[in-house]
Amino acid sequence: MTRLLFPLLVLLAALAGPGRAAETCPLPESLALRDLSLPAVKQAVAAGRLTVLMMGGAATAGKAAGDESLTLPARLQAALDAALPGVVVRVVNGGVPRSTAESGVQNMTRMLAETRPNLVIWAAGAREAVLGLDVDPYVNALQLGIQAVQRAGADLILMDMQYAPSITRIANLAPFRAALAGTASAHNVPLLERYELMMRWNDDGLLNLDARDSEERQLVARKLFGCLADALVGPIAAAAR
Repeated sequence: MTRLLFPLLVLLAALAGPGRAAETCPLPESLALRDLSLPAVKQAVAAGRLTVLMMGGAATAGKAAGDESLTLPARLQAALDAALPGVVVRVVNGGVPRSTAESGVQNMTRMLAETRPNLVIWAAGAREAVLGLDVDPYVNALQLGIQAVQRAGADLILMDMQYAPSITRIANLAPFRAALAGTASAHNVPLLERYELMMRWNDDGLLNLDARDSEERQLVARKLFGCLADALVGPIAAAAR
C-alpha cells in the first residue's frame, strides 16, 4: 500500500463512523440467510425488547478492531437498532479468545442463564483444527450447545469458522466445516457460511485477510465486522416481522 493510499483509507474509515463500514461487502444470493424462522425473536420484538447473545472466539470478542464499538456484536447492535425502531435491543458479547467448541459450550451455558437471550448467534470456530484435535468431540460439543440453546427457549444461528489464506496453510478445516454444516442441517439450525464469504471477499480484493501491517489489519477487521453484521441484520429483522 502506498504512503498516499493508506492515510486515505484511514480517513474514509474515520468518516464512516463507528456504526457502519466505509463500504459494504457484496453478499452472494447463494450465501445469504433466507426465510429464517425465529419465533423467540419475533415474540421479543413484538414485546419491544430483544436480547441477542453472541458466542465465539477471538473474532467475536473483537479485540482486533481496536475499539469495543467496532466489534461484530457492537456493529450488529447498531444495525438492529436501525432496523428495529422502537425496540430496545441488547447484544451481549460472549466471545472468549482461544476457546474451543467444548469450552464455548461451558461458557454459553453460564451466559444463557445470566442473559436470558431471545437469540444466540454462535460462531463455532474450529480451534480444534488448529490444535490438531479430532472432529468427533467437536461434533459432540455442537450438539450439546444446540440442546442448551433449545432448553433456554432461544433461537439459534450458527456461523462457521473464519477464512484466511494463512489459516488454510496450517489447519485442515474441511472436516470441521463439513461436520458443522451437517450438524446444523440435522438440527434445522440456520448457518451463515462465514468461511465462504470471507474467502470471496479476500479473493475479490475487498479484504486483505493476510494483512501484516497492524494498522491495515485493524481496518480490515473493522470492515469485516461491519460486513458480517450486514449479512445478519436483514434476515433477523425480516424474521421478526
